[in-house]
Amino acid sequence: MQQPIVNEIIPVQIATDELESSVIELGGRILVGISIPTGFVASDISFLNSVDGTEPYQAVNDNFASEISFSAQEDNIYLFPVGSLVGLQFVKLKTSIVQTSDLTLNIITRPV
Repeated sequence: MQQPIVNEIIPVQIATDELESSVIELGGRILVGISIPTGFVASDISFLNSVDGTEPYQAVNDNFASEISFSAQEDNIYLFPVGSLVGLQFVKLKTSIVQTSDLTLNIITRPV
């Protein structure tokens, strides 16, 4: 019998007046979704990655050299195709508009 796939939720903070979140260490997991809380100022969200958890963090682009991003609004969950963000290890979220309060977003992950 096949074992069930267990999703894990990783909380990540975006501080007031900031564009970038704290670091998300995926540790052998794949980012498959994000839950956006009430109070989030609608904006585009993109991804930054570091190979070792230190600066510099670089924009995550697709195979067409376009930054991977999506438009996000409060009180929504956004899911990504499994495999679309494979290989990321140390990730930050970057918003296109500064947030007006401290927020915790929930990152949905699953095992590789």
